[in-house]
Amino acid sequence: MLQKMKPISVVIPNYNGRELLEKNLPYLFKALRNYPCNSEVIIVDDASGDGSRDFIKKNFPQIKIITVEKNSGFAFAVNLGIKSAKYPLVLILNTDIEVDQNFLNPLVKHFDNQDIFSVSCFENRPSGFLIGYPNFKLGMFCLEYFKDPFSLKGTFEVFFPAGSASLIDKEKFLSLGGFDELFSPFYWEDIDLGLRAYKKGLRCILEPNSKVYHITGKSILKKHNQNYANKIYWRNYFLFNWKNLTTTMLFFHLFFLPITFFIASFYRKGYFLGFLEALKNIKDVFKKRKKVTAQHFLYQTDEVLNYFKNLPPSIYGILYITDTGTFLGGGEFSLYSILEEKRNKFRVYLVSPSYGDFTKNVEGLGIKVFVVAYKSFFNPFGLFTNLKNLIWFFEFIRDYKINLIHANSTGGFILLASISAFCKKIPFIWHVRATKSAGILDFLLALLSTKIIVVSEAVKKRFRFFPFKSKITRIYNGIDLNKISQGKQNLKEVFGFRDEDVIVGSVGRFVSWKGYHYLLKALAILVNFKSNLKVLILGLDYDKNNPYVRYLEKLTEKLNLKDKVFFLKKMEDVASFISMLDVFVFTSKNEPFGRALIEAMALKKPIVAFKSGAIPEIVEGRKEALLAKFGDYKDLAKKIFLLLNDKDLTEKISQNAFLRAKNFDLKINLESIDKVYKEILNKNIIKVDCDFCKSNYAKLLDREDNFFLVECIRCNLIHIAPKPTFNFLKSNYGKNYYQSWERQQANIRKKIFLNRFKKIEKYKKIGNILDIGAGLAEFLAIAKQKGWQVWGTEISEYAASFAKENFKIDIFCGSLEEANCKDNFFDVVTLWHVLEHIGEPIKYLKEIKRILKKDGLLVIALPNPDDYIYQLVYKIFKTKSPKEYTIKSREHHIFCFKQKTLRRILLSLGFSIIKIDIDKERALFYERLLDNFAYIFYKIFRKNFGIAYEIYAKKL
Repeated sequence: MLQKMKPISVVIPNYNGRELLEKNLPYLFKALRNYPCNSEVIIVDDASGDGSRDFIKKNFPQIKIITVEKNSGFAFAVNLGIKSAKYPLVLILNTDIEVDQNFLNPLVKHFDNQDIFSVSCFENRPSGFLIGYPNFKLGMFCLEYFKDPFSLKGTFEVFFPAGSASLIDKEKFLSLGGFDELFSPFYWEDIDLGLRAYKKGLRCILEPNSKVYHITGKSILKKHNQNYANKIYWRNYFLFNWKNLTTTMLFFHLFFLPITFFIASFYRKGYFLGFLEALKNIKDVFKKRKKVTAQHFLYQTDEVLNYFKNLPPSIYGILYITDTGTFLGGGEFSLYSILEEKRNKFRVYLVSPSYGDFTKNVEGLGIKVFVVAYKSFFNPFGLFTNLKNLIWFFEFIRDYKINLIHANSTGGFILLASISAFCKKIPFIWHVRATKSAGILDFLLALLSTKIIVVSEAVKKRFRFFPFKSKITRIYNGIDLNKISQGKQNLKEVFGFRDEDVIVGSVGRFVSWKGYHYLLKALAILVNFKSNLKVLILGLDYDKNNPYVRYLEKLTEKLNLKDKVFFLKKMEDVASFISMLDVFVFTSKNEPFGRALIEAMALKKPIVAFKSGAIPEIVEGRKEALLAKFGDYKDLAKKIFLLLNDKDLTEKISQNAFLRAKNFDLKINLESIDKVYKEILNKNIIKVDCDFCKSNYAKLLDREDNFFLVECIRCNLIHIAPKPTFNFLKSNYGKNYYQSWERQQANIRKKIFLNRFKKIEKYKKIGNILDIGAGLAEFLAIAKQKGWQVWGTEISEYAASFAKENFKIDIFCGSLEEANCKDNFFDVVTLWHVLEHIGEPIKYLKEIKRILKKDGLLVIALPNPDDYIYQLVYKIFKTKSPKEYTIKSREHHIFCFKQKTLRRILLSLGFSIIKIDIDKERALFYERLLDNFAYIFYKIFRKNFGIAYEIYAKKL
């Protein structure tokens, strides 16, 4: 089905941009011809003197020109153009933008979502495209730029619409007041607009499929030199901070200002002059600040910043560290498998101290590889290089928005990465693949690690004397069993072996701990019984100059095995090599895992190995392999001979080994690593839809059986997921629920409702009143006595019956929607500790707005999730924190509303907040006592730490 398109107005601010217009307008009109809907182009000429207007009239008569007699800057020109636009969607475009012919279609589709304010194009720039994310450091609002937007998958949220190329909703733009001309002539006006949009609950996104080409700064530098541009940038930077920071943030700003001013003045061009220029506008900016404070924003500046700190996990960046650029062994193969899979889930980067076949293969996966020269960490002559590298890591983490570092193996290079992770406060995973201790380096890395992954229990023993055991998790390396086959070519023919030749072999690096010399000694015994026996050793790092290789060659000559032993260089098809063997022999000392061992098992090869390191974990004795005591080459020879001559035993061991290999499938390895990532990265972030802001992610606060208590990362709405059914809730409100109200609490409840009614009479003296969740109707009984016309709803049949019998009040038994109330009928609607029990509170509040008269009063009382005084006392006497929700609880609170959350919900629905106050009307004595303490604190500091609060709102 074709996407429904909408007409578009294009607004282009121009100052002396004839040359750029001549170059770029043809591209724009080509794109508009490809766009299947109406469009118009408006150019606001900001007092150009280069003949721009005459050029446009002559060559593009269809363009509407708005002339500004005096140069007024970007914000003024765009505001004027958008006010003149006749279509609901407006494309803001700079003169120095060249558009792709199909750039419009991907932008328009997003405006079906009501909360979208702007969609920015993806700009190809000569200097590279950067995305700015907000932060607050040393008392200053700042932008931290992300240098690798190409790695992000699909559309993603950005902090502000790009003033150079963005499609915006005209109505929303005008409702926000447009660009603030305080920032004229240029810079920071788009950032200020983005902040206001987010404070109103709107979103700005970037669409990578909408491509444009931007020669940055060409339009600005037509009139102004670089020094002036720098000065204006920093002037507007200060004005932005002074206008938008909350009171608390402004206090920190003033506190740190002398420090930041002193430091930045030395290396920020134009900073000092910009500050002086900002001081000249101090009166204007604080007038603006006063207006901003008076507006009914849903979110405050600090809440918007917090939202961008909790962006969805789909854009997490992971930096992998390797201590070698070449394939040295199973560790590199395992890391390659991890990179191959994780690149589809995260933004993935690799850092290596050298370039080689491993890094080359990683680049083939489309992963960026960074080679950083390294000198020994403990070498005093390498101090300068390592300090430089540490700074490089700091900057990389910042610029590429790295959320996690995953380091492979051990070494001083890995230590540098761990220090940078610690300083930048991001998680660090140390993946340990060797049994040999690195001494003090082990302790330092373990100390700085968030999580330590060991590839076997044998490797875990490396840390047996360290106090970091809670950090350690064992994850066996994984082998892609689907890719391992019997080999497509017959290597016996390739190597010139006869069919009757018996071949024993091994795979691994040429290092002494691999123990190939024991295999040669065993062969010297076996040839006396098997003259057709051959030994093949496939080395991943074969080099004739390798001391161990030379030793093996000399030992071969000494044992008269020259025609029996073959040392092979690395080959791609290892599976074919292993398939050729009659017996696979594994002779490593303290083997940390044994990747080749798993491959042999998967290929159903009979195995003889030394009982050392992780080998006994991988195979289970005689069941899946024959194990010899380490170093006992005679026993090794005996067991090889046994397998060569006992076909039944060979078949049984091979089959058992094949079945055992399934436990080391790569899928299991990758899922286990994902679990670690989720534990560290997401921590308590889970995917749950929000009823209010439609965000898809929430923080996990608590859980009860199959129910989760979550808090939306965007609007802070707290709720149960999944929601209990209506019938489950209704069944809770029988006669037993109300017994304490009828007996012990009757008098105090009457007093509570009298006090509540007195508060309502300050705003409304008489009229129609509806109490939702009326309970036993004590409140409505008081209203009726005072001459009000009363209505109520209640889901409890018992409570509705009680109200009719005792107070002669007919209460509708059911939901508010089922009551079918008249439009604009009620003067007052009340919910006394009811909203938190409703499964669809937003829907209820919309219905309440419909039935309320204009200027009608809505009063809501509900629990306060910030009731810290009660929580403290509870913890002292109960020695645990109170739970917001339990299945066995008398009060089933499906939702829990922070004051700021309920305030923004009501504002978004068209209510005006009259008052938010502490609700200290409690039935129990100890609760009244706690609330009296909270009330004193509230009156002094205006912070409500009481058990509940009330909110009074008016329908606009």
